[in-house]
Amino acid sequence: MTDETPAEREKRMNDWRVTLSFTAPYPVRQETAQALWGLGDHFTSLPGARTYQWTATASADTIVAAAEHVAFRLASALRVADMGEPEVLAMQVERLHPLRSQEAPQATA
Repeated sequence: MTDETPAEREKRMNDWRVTLSFTAPYPVRQETAQALWGLGDHFTSLPGARTYQWTATASADTIVAAAEHVAFRLASALRVADMGEPEVLAMQVERLHPLRSQEAPQATA
């Protein structure tokens, strides 16, 4: 257990862009593709049977937490669409910047 306050934790948070390449048990229907677009930044079909790529952003204090959060969102969206569990083939994570609410460093003279 930590004595860290929510404000202190927020200062450690960063925005991450997570891109998942995955296969789905069934072809992604148009309405599911639209839902993934709504939940993320980009969704596209890749060459190959039922192979897709989805990009979404997440705010987290670590790269692992961001990746897990986006993978969970993808799996949840596919479960809601009765498509089963995705098989993630590749994952790319990029740190974007600190959260906007985080104060900029002060210049010292």
